[in-house]
Amino acid sequence: MIHYKVLFFSGSYFVYDFIIYYFIVQAKGALAIQTYVHHILAMTSFWLSAYTEGPPVVIGVCSMCVELSTIFINLRWFTFEFKIPG
Repeated sequence: MIHYKVLFFSGSYFVYDFIIYYFIVQAKGALAIQTYVHHILAMTSFWLSAYTEGPPVVIGVCSMCVELSTIFINLRWFTFEFKIPG
């Protein structure tokens, strides 16, 4: 049952992040559109796979491995945005 908790937690994170990015940051441009689409697809796929059984749940949980790269992407963005050398 932990895999369902992972899916709901992940889907909830994407909702939270989408709300912050859309309503507070109010980002615009090509990168913002890509981010919005990414969040909407992730929310939808995680929640839809949580309402099924079998392989879709496993695939949904395994796809979270891709999101591990977010840590490094965020570090890259902060170093670029705040012009941190190195």
